[in-house]
Amino acid sequence: MKHFEELWQEAEKASEKQPLTREELFLKLKLEIEEYSKLDNIPSKDIQNILKTKKLGEILFKIAELSRVDNINTFAALQLEVQYVMKQE
Repeated sequence: MKHFEELWQEAEKASEKQPLTREELFLKLKLEIEEYSKLDNIPSKDIQNILKTKKLGEILFKIAELSRVDNINTFAALQLEVQYVMKQE
């Protein structure tokens, strides 16, 4: 089984096959998040979970592409945010 970091790097590399501009990425991310929020309306929790898992994967893929485009170390970025949140408690 791959580690999350390996999978993230694979997603960044795969995103190079059909590159998007930053503006396209922002628009697609916005749409994906809006679609995700609408999945709460599905009555079947099993189907809802399957669809949410798929949609969250699409969102994460777009974020991986954005991190590639902007050359952001996502581990460091998330680590900083977790440290910030933990200090707020």
